[in-house]
Amino acid sequence: MCSVGKVAVDRVIAGTPSETDWPHLVQSVSELHDTKIDLLDDRSITPQELRSQINSMPDLTDRPLDLLVVDGLQTLRGGAYKDAPSHERLDHAMQELRFLAQERDCAVVVTSQLNRFHPDRRDYRPNLNDLPSPVDQLADAVFLLHRPEIDGNESWEWQGRAEIVVAKQQGGSSSKSSIVGFLGRYMKFVNLTAASVEEVEAATMAANHGARGISS
Repeated sequence: MCSVGKVAVDRVIAGTPSETDWPHLVQSVSELHDTKIDLLDDRSITPQELRSQINSMPDLTDRPLDLLVVDGLQTLRGGAYKDAPSHERLDHAMQELRFLAQERDCAVVVTSQLNRFHPDRRDYRPNLNDLPSPVDQLADAVFLLHRPEIDGNESWEWQGRAEIVVAKQQGGSSSKSSIVGFLGRYMKFVNLTAASVEEVEAATMAANHGARGISS
């Protein structure tokens, strides 16, 4: 809702949207209502249970499943593999998701945590080695999201910007990257056009001004 309606996330979370926020929220609800989005909010689900629930959803019996997004591979419980080592649990989860993609003939997007901590590391730009094994081997494509300003890069060129690194792509080229804009207030990534660049820079200046006001 906040991303589509461009409403500040912090105000909605705090329950204090402004009068001007409400029309945008109502409009975003209307737009999202017309989309076919099903949410399954269960942090204790196993990969097998996920497959079973998706295949039994009434809304999916008469229409195809175009896209499945799993927000957090590590949140899937191990099921029969709950006592197995981490890499075996992840291997099982990835295999189950691949089976589901084949069954439903749909794309599956999975987010995963990265391990970038190392006391001697100086370059925090993510790479395939930061992914837990065997995710990097089993995924058909890997896109790594990098926001240099979070890693301490305070140069203006990276303020309100993010880099999407194509780390792996079966049947295509990898090691390429694209720069996109990031509107943090709305948790929204945007393509950098003439109009969006102005919006990103204005949002960045407003955020920096607010941060200085708090620190002072």
